[in-house]
Amino acid sequence: MKNNAILGAVIGFAAGTAAAIAGKMAVDKVVEEIKGELGDQTFTSPEGNNRVTISSGSSTTAKGLAFLRVKATSDACEDECKLSLLTRKMPETLDAQWTDNDNFTLTLGKGKIKQYCDITFDGDEINALYYLDKAEKTELD
Repeated sequence: MKNNAILGAVIGFAAGTAAAIAGKMAVDKVVEEIKGELGDQTFTSPEGNNRVTISSGSSTTAKGLAFLRVKATSDACEDECKLSLLTRKMPETLDAQWTDNDNFTLTLGKGKIKQYCDITFDGDEINALYYLDKAEKTELD
């Protein structure tokens, strides 16, 4: 009985190691696929002194998993802000807009829960706020 327990432990360890290696290889494949497809889109503020660059890519292997990297820079300061987001499906067009020269908003998602990224340019500082919010239901008249 003792030999069976040892054999079972060895087989279990080998199976667990094989699963971990296969999982890492799958994750590496998805990461390489997304990195290979990263494309940049830059949004410049109305006065032209602030910029937000969104790099995005998606994976067909991981059923449309998309990665977005948001980078905010300004001519007024040396600060820069970076934020990375994951979303289930890459939107065809980005819902991104400047509300004024110092405030930028990115919205992702079509369902009940949406992802938001608000970026503010405040003097010598750039701040990014990421949050999830439930979409409001509206009644049709």
